[in-house]
Amino acid sequence: MGLDYTPKAVPVDLIVNDTYRGSYTLCENVRIDNNRIDIDEIKPGNDSEPEITGGYLLEMYPGSGDKYSEFTTDRGIELGVHTPDFTEYKETQYRGRDAQSRYISGYMQNLENAIYAEDFKDPDGKRYSDLMDIESAAKYWWVQEFTLNGDAFGTSSTYMYKERSGKLYWGPLWDFDLALSQTETETVFNNTEMPWLDHMRANDPEYQKILREEWDRFDQILKDITKKGGILDTYAEEIRSSWKNDNVAYKKLYEEEDTSYETAEAEFNEQIELLRKFIDSRRISIEKNIGDLYKVFGKVTFRDGKKILKTTEIRFGSVLDDPDYPELPDRKGFRFKGWYTDEGLTKAFDFRSAITEDTDLYAKWEKEEDKPGEDDGNKDDGPGDGSSETQPPAANSDSPGGEAPATGDDTNLTPWIILMLCSALILALLGFRWKRSR
Repeated sequence: MGLDYTPKAVPVDLIVNDTYRGSYTLCENVRIDNNRIDIDEIKPGNDSEPEITGGYLLEMYPGSGDKYSEFTTDRGIELGVHTPDFTEYKETQYRGRDAQSRYISGYMQNLENAIYAEDFKDPDGKRYSDLMDIESAAKYWWVQEFTLNGDAFGTSSTYMYKERSGKLYWGPLWDFDLALSQTETETVFNNTEMPWLDHMRANDPEYQKILREEWDRFDQILKDITKKGGILDTYAEEIRSSWKNDNVAYKKLYEEEDTSYETAEAEFNEQIELLRKFIDSRRISIEKNIGDLYKVFGKVTFRDGKKILKTTEIRFGSVLDDPDYPELPDRKGFRFKGWYTDEGLTKAFDFRSAITEDTDLYAKWEKEEDKPGEDDGNKDDGPGDGSSETQPPAANSDSPGGEAPATGDDTNLTPWIILMLCSALILALLGFRWKRSR
């Protein structure tokens, strides 16, 4: 895709002490270096401009726990400084550490403020694209989103770097063991989530234009990957023998019945075609739905008859959470039966399903029938009638969309029964001891 640096990886056969260990990938790790992320490396003594402005290697959701290396932006983005490693600074270098920590955390906060500003500018008039390279952001996002990478934007494998006297760049790409997994998705887009990039994709025409241009490039690259004799087939031939040896060796290790090379060959060919099919079908799906590329956020409107109880903004592809639901009105003589997707109240809403378009939900109520000895408020009416199959768990105001416990609920008798039994046991023991003492 043309990112400045992506780690190089090569397939290898691993042999340890004359023992075959299987097919592995030998890969460069991520670091600042002339042959890797080629930016100036900041030194402990750099505490003023221009040296303090770079270079930094950053990661999302770090886990070091170091207060100088980690910070959270006002909108909840957790970031960490991978390089330089502030934990290795000596006491005599703390002045540089403190200054560098303040600088990079301030820079990232200022960038976030510019992204969410109405004119996309910071207080000094700099547009967020002056602070962050949005072409690298678009390329990085496309690879993560297309491959449905489960580690994208949610682990410390998400990297960014800032060069000296320059912008923030996205990359390098790293950690794709949870990608290309042929996972079923409910939406074509919005399968990976990064609030900054989501906001830009939904609202900034400049970034939207770059995203569209980068898709045209990416689309052609994907075609070259999967065409007969293309990149996928070339790579498959390179590792075919290694893969079969690995497959047979581990089947023998786990004492499987069929350890033939013929079966391994068939399995290898099957996996290659599954991967080809996944890439092609995902590419075609995106091309057909490219008009939805910028549809990131939508609305769910909760209605009680003609009255609107609440309108909630939600990211497409997400499910409704407790705070999204409205507080229900108190309707004496009626009980809430659940949310429905049609005004006629015939189609129950499944609270586990993702929201993929603007949605209206309608409250259904049922008249209570007072019958002696029957706790109507806790009755399970089955799927489609407000049960846990289609609605959030019945509850009071702590569980929006649920039902308040009916009066006369006997669940609070349990502690009293236990207390009475304990009292009876104590009295019995006392009586027994009294008889023995006599």
